[in-house]
Amino acid sequence: MFISGVHHIQLTAPPGCEPDARAFYIGLLGLDEIPKPRSLQDRGGVWFRTGNCDLHISPRENDTPPGTNWHVALRVKNAEALRRKLQEAGARIDPAPEIPGWKRFFGYDPFGNKLEFLEIA
Repeated sequence: MFISGVHHIQLTAPPGCEPDARAFYIGLLGLDEIPKPRSLQDRGGVWFRTGNCDLHISPRENDTPPGTNWHVALRVKNAEALRRKLQEAGARIDPAPEIPGWKRFFGYDPFGNKLEFLEIA
């Protein structure tokens, strides 16, 4: 087998997205920002650490999020508390169909990227 894991996920956002990305991914989700390599810093965007996989937010002009079923799934602790926190901050929240053994919901970042949040029940 050649694949040993997932290195990073890249989502897109409008140019100038960095302050809103930091407010959402650091302020609401509690992720840590990681430095971008010097060779990529002039492209804008911001990178975060999500456990053993990085999340890259990259600016793209006139780029819209993919179809409604495309999403990134993130394992979380205390999904209900996170749902309330996101709701209080004005983030869009959608229910998710039940999957036995999991508590889950969908939320959206400020750029319309769909995120699934899952906790082992």
